[in-house]
Amino acid sequence: MIKKVSKEVENILKPYNEDIKRHMTALSEDFQGRVKVVAEQFGGLNEKIDKVQDTIDSHTEMIGTLLVGMTTVKGDVKSIKNL
Repeated sequence: MIKKVSKEVENILKPYNEDIKRHMTALSEDFQGRVKVVAEQFGGLNEKIDKVQDTIDSHTEMIGTLLVGMTTVKGDVKSIKNL
């Protein structure tokens, strides 16, 4: 809730209005720049996560292939043992 500023206070602050506006603009630009950096880092992290997920998917497929192969080898060894 913004209260009405008295004329006396308004007159005292009037010479500083432009300085305050410049300062607030500078703060806003700095903040926006920092947000942009964070957004870029976030995008980079998403790309890295996607690459890691692709690697995990590939490894999961390889493990499945190895499991099928080992099951075949176990069956073959068992058959040879029973001869």
